Amino acid sequence: LDENDITTANESIVDFTERKIFEHGDPDRLIPQAESRLLHALAKFPRARAAMRTVYSTSTFGPTNLRWTSAEREWLFSCLTGSAEVEPPLSAELLDEGTPEQLRSYLRGRDDCPESAFDE
Repeated sequence: LDENDITTANESIVDFTERKIFEHGDPDRLIPQAESRLLHALAKFPRARAAMRTVYSTSTFGPTNLRWTSAEREWLFSCLTGSAEVEPPLSAELLDEGTPEQLRSYLRGRDDCPESAFDE
């Protein structure tokens, strides 16, 4: 560890994380990393999917308000958040209780699944 890997005396964990990401991170990688983390959270946590659906239902904000680095990531986000732009939409059961494995299996089998949607 060097001095940049340790919080300073008056630094909160939020400030430390911000400093590590923005001062020492690769700016060209920040957006793809953020997208990846968001998609992983949506795939892993049903509550994250529910939270995004709540945001959509209570505001004018929706998937079209976001810009993604690829069409594949945009498609995944729309599917995982139950967007009305995806036909047919995911079942309520998958959105509310689906595991990452169930979601991946279902989404890979869809006719509209982009070829590289699950490339890491």
